[in-house]
Amino acid sequence: MLTTLAKVKAELQSPDADDALLTTLIEQASATIETFCGRSFAAAAGTETIRLDRWRERLILDRTPVVSVASVVLNGQALDPASYEVENSGSGFLLRLDASSCSIGWPVGRVVVTYTAGYSATPPDVERCCIDMVKLSYFSRSRDPLLRSEDVQDVVSKTWTAVPSVETLGGLPADIAGRLSGYRMVSFG
Repeated sequence: MLTTLAKVKAELQSPDADDALLTTLIEQASATIETFCGRSFAAAAGTETIRLDRWRERLILDRTPVVSVASVVLNGQALDPASYEVENSGSGFLLRLDASSCSIGWPVGRVVVTYTAGYSATPPDVERCCIDMVKLSYFSRSRDPLLRSEDVQDVVSKTWTAVPSVETLGGLPADIAGRLSGYRMVSFG
């Protein structure tokens, strides 16, 4: 989860009776954000196999930021840790180095990289977006999302819209999507 129940409860000043609901809303908001961004934010170890059909100056690892690289195996041969380095942890660029630490690129073949990537803690701006999404869901849970206006002057006059009035992008309110855009993973097809 991208935030804690305690942080959401403190912001909403909600009663303990809402704990189960808030936990569910946090889980849903976290999943929606991770789907939108195309990434998991939690640091985790994994192995990635990259098949190269031509020489490459650098490898681009799928998960970022890269915390550490445990091993690199090139065409069945384990490489000495001094023979590779992460150029930019945020971009996930992995360089192959010669004895004088100059980049020499990656040859055709199969590269297996075991590494840890992600965040040790949720970035504060991502956590803020998660809390904002929980608040939106919490406060709108008992109202009709298509109700545009209500006039109680001489008893009631209601109007509805066929389209929700909140602009969305990728399933998120547009303002939250905009704040998360820097965390979206770009995929090359």
